[in-house]
Amino acid sequence: ILSHVALVTGHSEVAVAEIRAALAEELPCGETAGTMRTRLCSLLGRHHAAEGRVGAAAAAFEMARSCSTVDQDSVAANLDAGLLAIARSDCGAAANHFAKAATSASAVMATAGGDGAGISPAIADMAEELVAAENNLAVCRLYGRKLREAIQGLEALVRRDPVLYLRPSLAQNLTALYEFTTDTANRRAALREVVTAFMLEDIDPKICEHLGAG
Repeated sequence: ILSHVALVTGHSEVAVAEIRAALAEELPCGETAGTMRTRLCSLLGRHHAAEGRVGAAAAAFEMARSCSTVDQDSVAANLDAGLLAIARSDCGAAANHFAKAATSASAVMATAGGDGAGISPAIADMAEELVAAENNLAVCRLYGRKLREAIQGLEALVRRDPVLYLRPSLAQNLTALYEFTTDTANRRAALREVVTAFMLEDIDPKICEHLGAG
């Protein structure tokens, strides 16, 4: 939780210090320890990537790979690789990794027995990874002048399960993308209706307002 809050509030160094402290501690033996260390290294790399510290991010992601017992083409591994590519200003490579991550995460969610129904903590984490992959893929598509694909990808995810996938970060991305369309007001209004209909209280209604309004 601290890791995500720190990223949103721009205090990534706080989370970096906490993650490093956790990695310095002696973790329980066995597969659980490897999973925990992999996750911590991945989070550390993501914070470094968000701050543009390419070398540190690459080193952390390499540590995550070295202690991981899962497929190196996993959702998390592709997300990490995509974020590193973004930090290196390689949107083309990043988009490929994010697309792979989104496809793999979607497959896991489908296998779990339906989006959002009786969801376990592990599946909740996977849903979060899916949102992250689609959000970052949309940004890459925008940079690649694929506005329509960027919007369609996010809207398709929301339609699958608004409660599970329509997070504040995704709503912000969608409304920002709508600014480049000719029917901004209508699209924002439709998004606001979804937020209201599903009572998504964690999304500020102001997100759906036109930039410069009020």
